[in-house]
Amino acid sequence: MNCCEGAGEFCLDDEAVVTAIEELSAAGIFTFVVGIPGTENYTPSLDAFARAGGVPRVGADHDYFAVSAASGVSGLTGVLKSITTELLRSCEIALTDPPAQPSLVNVAIDCEVLPKDGESGWDFDDPGALTSLSISGPACDEIKAHGAQRVDVVYGCTTIR
Repeated sequence: MNCCEGAGEFCLDDEAVVTAIEELSAAGIFTFVVGIPGTENYTPSLDAFARAGGVPRVGADHDYFAVSAASGVSGLTGVLKSITTELLRSCEIALTDPPAQPSLVNVAIDCEVLPKDGESGWDFDDPGALTSLSISGPACDEIKAHGAQRVDVVYGCTTIR
């Protein structure tokens, strides 16, 4: 409901905001919603924004990332760290530079090396182009479900199989 017509105290055109966020999400631009202290009156709208943004918070009381006044700066830092983990949810990894020697490539997720195995590890998407790789099996399932803090593609060491 648009309360701006009545110039309400907590005025917010949440329907238009949800529509705009959904359009961004449909274009592949995801929106992470953070509520800082003082935004508690907007909880239903913030939850709607987070759902529309395509990356609602999982396993919490709200769909948006709430920062409490009691947690202060460390609470905000924790939320931002959590969000960056949420960013890594794809099992498709584009390579900036193709490796000169494909047999000297390793992939690690959160510092755990994966074997080069197309069914439960990783493999190049196109062995002729070497411009991207895919993670598969349980490692991919984990990335999609919980995200990853980091994915490293390392050149120069014999590939672990």
